[in-house]
Amino acid sequence: MRRVIIPLVSIVVFFALAGCQDNRVPPLEKRITELETKVKNLEDLQEARANADSIKETDFKQCVYRADDEFDHALRMNGSKNSDGSYAVPTSTLQQIQRQKESKLEECKLLYK
Repeated sequence: MRRVIIPLVSIVVFFALAGCQDNRVPPLEKRITELETKVKNLEDLQEARANADSIKETDFKQCVYRADDEFDHALRMNGSKNSDGSYAVPTSTLQQIQRQKESKLEECKLLYK
């Protein structure tokens, strides 16, 4: 019986020390690393795109504010102030100022949308 136990124990010890060698582990680890790199690149790209969209939106709002300011300035320069704080502007001048504002707003849309 002792003759059977010694080889059997040595075989068990050999397999315990050698462990379970899976040849698929290194390629899977390499694939995981590649996928993590791709995910990081996509996240960076998405963040950059979001930043660009945010900047574009801010620029659009500033452009619209400038168009409004120019319109208000033109009203004050071409009209006469009434007692209630409003401005009286000749119709033809008002139409021209409105067209300029609409043109500026269209330009804003083309540039920033």
